Amino acid sequence: MKYNWWLLLIIVEQASAQIPRNNAGVFEYTNDISTENVSYSILKERARTFFNQPFLVHWTSIEDAHTGNEFTGSGYLDIHVKNHYAAKRAIPVLLRLSIEIKEGGFRYTVTQLKLSEKNTVTTFPLEERPEPVESGTYDRLLKKTHERISFVIGWLKKYMEEE
Repeated sequence: MKYNWWLLLIIVEQASAQIPRNNAGVFEYTNDISTENVSYSILKERARTFFNQPFLVHWTSIEDAHTGNEFTGSGYLDIHVKNHYAAKRAIPVLLRLSIEIKEGGFRYTVTQLKLSEKNTVTTFPLEERPEPVESGTYDRLLKKTHERISFVIGWLKKYMEEE
């Protein structure tokens, strides 16, 4: 019976690391968050300053809509993954985060997830495993990417809602 327990644990572990997809089948994190105790102006200021936190994401560009209600940043995460040789290396995963402020809350969207080869301009959509990347390494990359983006989203929610 204990073998069945381990199999269930493996299945649950793999299922919990799924990156969500939109209707077009592209990886995307999006959600509307209600913030009852935070004013619209405070939400706008927090959305703008969220991109000043370099330890979460290495931001490469930030679009600050001073007159609008949407703030967008592009950057990358260094995802550390072991390959089958047990060597660990950082793989840059590009992303785009948009925060749209609404009355009574905000909407975040994380899109354009791409793999970037270091020292080149070559990028691949994260949904498609590049030929040279082994399937086991790719699966670990997806899992680690999901964990890291989930952490960033959790930090965003806490940052926007703190009193």
